Parts: sequence; C-alpha cells; structure tokens
Amino acid sequence: MPRYLVISTEIITMNAKIRALEKSDIGKVLSGWKAAFPFDDIPRERFENATLNDPNYVADGHLVAVHGKRVVGFVSAVARRGVLGQDGKGTPAEKEYGYIKGLFVLRNYSEPIILKQALLKHALTFIKSEGKSLVKVGHYTGSFLNPGIDVRYTNERQFYRRHGFDEVDYEEDVSINLTNFTPSSYHIAVQQRVAELRVQIQPYQDDFLAEMKRFVKRLQYISWFPSGWEKDFPYQGTHLVAIKDGEIIGWAMYNPVFYEGFFGPIAVLQEFRRNGIGTALLLESMIMMKMEGMSTITAGWADAPFYLKSGWATSRRYAIFKKRLSKN
Repeated sequence: MPRYLVISTEIITMNAKIRALEKSDIGKVLSGWKAAFPFDDIPRERFENATLNDPNYVADGHLVAVHGKRVVGFVSAVARRGVLGQDGKGTPAEKEYGYIKGLFVLRNYSEPIILKQALLKHALTFIKSEGKSLVKVGHYTGSFLNPGIDVRYTNERQFYRRHGFDEVDYEEDVSINLTNFTPSSYHIAVQQRVAELRVQIQPYQDDFLAEMKRFVKRLQYISWFPSGWEKDFPYQGTHLVAIKDGEIIGWAMYNPVFYEGFFGPIAVLQEFRRNGIGTALLLESMIMMKMEGMSTITAGWADAPFYLKSGWATSRRYAIFKKRLSKN
C-alpha cells in the first residue's frame, strides 16, 4: 500500500514529493513523457496550451512527482465547472465528466507502481471534489494532449483496467504522404459535382466574418466554436470555406508546421452533406499544404472513413477509458 503524508498542498510518497506543476517543470516533464511514451512527441507549446493555458486549468489537477531534481511523474486532470466550463466548450451530455489528460511515472524510478497509484488517486479525488461522478481518459473536447491511450501502450491500458476503468471506445489519427500526391479520379469527380452545385472553395477572408457567424450559429457545435470564438479565429490556423449563393455552408482549417501539416476540424451544414463538399475542402487543403512544402499531413481524432476515401491511412489508434466514481 502507498505510504504518504499530506503537508499543506504537497504530498510525500516514499522518496518522491508530489506538488503542483510549475512552468519551470515543463522541460523535464516533456523529457519524462517522451521516455514513458516513445510514440509521442509533444511540442512544448502544445503541452502548455493543454495544461497551464487551458481555461479549465486548476493547480490541484496538475501535479508533478519530484525526486531530488528529477521529475519522475506527472498527472493532468480537469473538470469543467458547471456545464460550459471556462472554455465554453462543455455540453449537457458531458456535465458529469472529469478528464485525465495524461499520467506517467518513469519506469526506472525505484517505486513506479506506488507512485503511479498515488498520482491517479489524487487525480480522481480532485475530479470528485469538483462534483463529477464520471471520469474519462480521452475524449476531452478542450485542449488535449492525446485523444486517449495509444493502443500500443499495453502496460498503460492494463494499469487503468486494474484500477476499475472500462475500455469503452476507440479513436484514430489518420495521415497521408503528400510527396507524390495528385488528385485521383475520385477527387476530380467530386470537384465536378461541387462545381455543378455552384459551390466555391476559397480561402477565408476577414470580410466573411458576418457570414461565418451565421454558419457557426447554424452548425451549433460549441466544442469548436464556444462563445467568443471570433476573437482568436483569424490566428488559429489557415481557413477555407465552401460558399454557395453567397452563404458559407462548409469550413475547414489546417496548420502547416515545418514539414508536417495538421488538418481539422472540418464541417459542412447538415443539409448540404453527402455532396462531396467536405472532400472538396479536404482536397484543397491538401493541395495548398503540398504547395507550402508539407510532406505529410495528420488529422487527429478523425472520422477515419471520410479520409480513407482520399488516400489517407490510419496512423495511430487510441483507447478511451471510463470509470464511475464512488459516492464515498
């Protein structure tokens, strides 16, 4: 059984001290994350956005375990207060959920299982203290580190199962190599169909904002467009829109980063779906990113069948875990 002593906001477990994450810890946490999860390579900016800069961040949910000058463990847990939360992305269906974004203990630490159990216990206690009755590992619609546990991390999956979590769902990342990409006959047929519908795919411009607001209101997807979304919208990536008769009926976003691009989200209004408009937005994004020098593109937490039709392939698969918290 773990032996720990609560002192103010710190917990000492055996030889390691658990305390709140500080910005100065991030480099060491990322090194530890890479050692614990060799298939991950999380940039510092993305890590900070998903932890300290998450509007739902609370210090009690973000902890490091330190032994001397080493960071030997880390946990990130969040729980939206109320329904919407501070990021405005919560929905009534999620109101009872808290989320574990990430948890690791270095394998070469002298007592990894005891420490890992202590970090998990603290995360669950924090989530419960926020009034939540369910906890998920994955499916957090705010700034997330990964959409779940990569299925190749068998020890991690076993750890959550041993502690009462059920493996309830799976999500996938998809990717494509653009080096030799050219539009296929499928793409050409889609372009013709979209043209016949008098739909144009073009870059978003600042004077489209009023029409974009109408599109967002009709789309009704607050996880992507919470209250105040328009403030940061121009700076979040490169946007394409599908326009018919002067109205925006579809939208997609992509981000070129060095030689790798990231695609998504993408959305088409319900009444215009199944006409190839989404594929036309995807294709134009692929062409633009290839022109900008991207060699590969990845879409995370993706609707895989949609992308597979355009020559993409599954690149990662994640398991989602869920646990109901006890009332005691």
